[in-house]
Amino acid sequence: MQKNIGIVVFVIAVLVGGWYMMSANKNMEEPITEESNQVTENEVVTETQTQQKVLNIVSAESKATYDINEVLKGKKTHVTGNSQALTGTVTVDPTSNKIVAGEVKLDATSFKTDIAARDGNVKTLILKADQPGNEFIVFTATSIEGGSDAVLPDTDFSVKVTGNMTIAGVTKPVTFDGMAKLGTDQTVTIKAGTTLTYADFGLAIPDFPFLANVDKTVKLSVELVAR
Repeated sequence: MQKNIGIVVFVIAVLVGGWYMMSANKNMEEPITEESNQVTENEVVTETQTQQKVLNIVSAESKATYDINEVLKGKKTHVTGNSQALTGTVTVDPTSNKIVAGEVKLDATSFKTDIAARDGNVKTLILKADQPGNEFIVFTATSIEGGSDAVLPDTDFSVKVTGNMTIAGVTKPVTFDGMAKLGTDQTVTIKAGTTLTYADFGLAIPDFPFLANVDKTVKLSVELVAR
């Protein structure tokens, strides 16, 4: 009888011990798996961020240009205004050969044409750049198309950059089309342009007796160098 009781106790102990070990192993496996997955995700994010490089726009090697037609004192005139007062950043991913982000600030008081009086009117009467908050024209990219790992370094590729542009306190979506190049020396060059309807930004041409037939749109182009 005692022998039978001993056998029963032994069997129960084995079953209980086996259940305990199975539960312990299960509890140990679950947090390890979650922690392992979390580490993997963090490593991927860190690696992606490390690959990207933020480059600064070089003002001395960059330029913004506007082109517009008008009739000045009865004569058809093509007006070109230029500025090198550009700052900002361009973020690239050298591995995928893509531009992934960018922001450009242009000093709205800095455009120069062949007539100083015109430049003053553009600054104060059109862009209202002498008023607080209007000193800069700002463009922030929201979508950049173009480039791939198949593009060779130091080779031009087409690019389309869409973003938000703010002029005189009004923000509108704008798309630039052009060409870009990622150099082996970590220099990025972008040449792109767009056409703006200045009335969309609440801008208006002053009514002067010597000025007529001014285009309702203006072409804006940029040549950016960042490194």
